[in-house]
Amino acid sequence: MPETDSLIAFLSTIAEGQVVTHMDALTAAGMKKGEEKHLRTILNTARRSLIKEGIVFGALHGIGIKRLKPDEIVDLGGAMVGRVRRATTRAVKTVTCADTKRLSGEKLSTFNLRMTQLKLMEHAGKRETEGKLAQACITKQIAFSAKEALQFLA
Repeated sequence: MPETDSLIAFLSTIAEGQVVTHMDALTAAGMKKGEEKHLRTILNTARRSLIKEGIVFGALHGIGIKRLKPDEIVDLGGAMVGRVRRATTRAVKTVTCADTKRLSGEKLSTFNLRMTQLKLMEHAGKRETEGKLAQACITKQIAFSAKEALQFLA
């Protein structure tokens, strides 16, 4: 879409730490006042596209977006871990409501698989597990693969 291409071109020129208001983004996309309802979709598409180039924007509620500095990108990752941890905890509570006595053999196997996956993610997101992983990352000065990180989850 031409609006998205225009917005991507504009956002790629924004310096780290600079804020782009919703009105700025609307203008850069070549859209007029009153077309704001389509801006969110175009903005999200542009943001996803720019991530591939290492350009990351964070949302500023009610204002617009901000091009993030490297330290802010790391903080964003921490916030996402918290969001995933909360979502996983809710999912475990929901899935455990299934009456396993009434599940067919195939669905019971699927239930066990999903609970195992969810419990693994839930455990990985716990603060005490994070502490163990943090210590290992500090000591080794590397980011571990999922397979290597599993040894710290026990």
